[in-house]
Amino acid sequence: QPPLALQSTASDVAFQDTMTSTAILAALSLPDIDISKLTRLSADVSGDSTDCQPTQTDPLATFPLKDSPELASKVLDAIGLAYLASGHLVEAEHFVTEALDLRLKFFGAGHPEVASSLNSLARVLRDGGRLDEAVKKVREAMDINSKVVGADSLPVAADIAVLSSIQFQRSKLAD
Repeated sequence: QPPLALQSTASDVAFQDTMTSTAILAALSLPDIDISKLTRLSADVSGDSTDCQPTQTDPLATFPLKDSPELASKVLDAIGLAYLASGHLVEAEHFVTEALDLRLKFFGAGHPEVASSLNSLARVLRDGGRLDEAVKKVREAMDINSKVVGADSLPVAADIAVLSSIQFQRSKLAD
């Protein structure tokens, strides 16, 4: 019988997506957060992606949750995943990286929240075709999750799912 991590069902993955959606909705419903301050970009409407750079180097500078790094990192990661889902990879990478940096400062390198951000970053890198970098990040996440929550855990199953999707993408490119 395969390890519990490999027995993950579609409902487990759907649960994670639901949790991400819930975090996004929670972020958008917080009355003190002006999401436009976080997402304002210098690219014009014409779609010139060469100028697509965040206007702030530190989105937490005006972020009302800056005194709550745990919640702020969840919101930043969720915004990054929302951008990923809509195909905006530059913005997705920016917000997911901000969440990862904040989680590294707040929790330390071996924490499951850091692993979650590494998993998110691996997904962004995968979708951007940066497969070697994506594999490295998801393996880091899997290592943390295996040590902290166990090899038969849902977070490790999520890491395996991302790693599998990267390997599938590699095999499609090889064909």
